[in-house]
Amino acid sequence: MWKNAVMARRRLDSIDRKILSELQADGRMTNVELAKRVKITAPPCLRRVRALEKAGIAGDEIAHVNAHATSTPEGDRAELLAIRTIFGEHAGAVTVTANKSMIGHTLGAAGAIEAIMSIQTIRESCVPPTINLEDPDDAAAGLDIVTGEARSQDVEIALSNSFGFGGQNTALIFRRWAE
Repeated sequence: MWKNAVMARRRLDSIDRKILSELQADGRMTNVELAKRVKITAPPCLRRVRALEKAGIAGDEIAHVNAHATSTPEGDRAELLAIRTIFGEHAGAVTVTANKSMIGHTLGAAGAIEAIMSIQTIRESCVPPTINLEDPDDAAAGLDIVTGEARSQDVEIALSNSFGFGGQNTALIFRRWAE
């Protein structure tokens, strides 16, 4: 067993590894915790507030949100309202995208894929589109939801938002890695 571990470590050491992004902070909460404090529409808001506070980042420093966006009326509306609440006057300047529109809901892998998409958005300066969005909720009015085609945008800091079955809720903030 140890021989295999040593061999694997040698292989890893021979690979030219590059830091892709820096995880600035996370905000986590379960619906059980939440139920003790606020009404049900608040989870996206509280996670983001926790993540911003931990990172020491102001809302107007976030350039992009990778929304969890499961295409459920209540969930999407709550997420859109959270974006408005957290970012205030800056909300219209933050690009918002939903990768589930292109790949569907991958269930247990969704949060990891959303994090990877957020990192790639930062690395490539390219915001992927939300496709097939023809009739957005009224709560989306005035927000910059990237639809149709990808958009070139320099993104220094992105927020990735994820919900999970059983009430697991997380927001991750990624920053471009500066060498």
